[in-house]
Amino acid sequence: MITPGGLTNGNYTITFNTGTLNITKAVLSVVADHITKTFGTVDPSLTFSVTGLKFSDSAASVLTGLLTRVSGETLVGNPYTITQGTLTANANYIIAFTSNVLTITAPSPLIFPPTLIGTNVIISWSAVTNGNYRVQYKPALTTTNWTDLAGDVNATNSTASKSDIQTSTNRFYRVQVLP
Repeated sequence: MITPGGLTNGNYTITFNTGTLNITKAVLSVVADHITKTFGTVDPSLTFSVTGLKFSDSAASVLTGLLTRVSGETLVGNPYTITQGTLTANANYIIAFTSNVLTITAPSPLIFPPTLIGTNVIISWSAVTNGNYRVQYKPALTTTNWTDLAGDVNATNSTASKSDIQTSTNRFYRVQVLP
């Protein structure tokens, strides 16, 4: 309630009317950051950006709680939604939350010694189920560019492999993790 008072004027009669002042909550826009982590590692902190703070308020002084993510880790490459979790704002704000995702990537593969089967070289490596990989080769270590073997590999268990035709020149192989 607003109670006026204190004004005087010798030439006028002042009549005061009581009023009300309504203060609405400010909208605080909170946007979760896209996060990436390697399979088998601890989740990083789920972070966010904030706009709409008023006066000298800071995110630390206004917000409490933590973001959360949909649980699980079996699907490399699939996004896990980051949610508002327990994040709340003080009484002066209302949160407008925008979610994002945590993406899990496969770790760098460990390449096993190549094996020969007939006229084929078999390149095998450690993998993560559902991880996507690309095998590349070059004929000599001094060659600058790598060449892709046709067809990427989607791992179905903890090891994966790709076959290449044995050539008269030595080939050097590498395996890349794909997003």
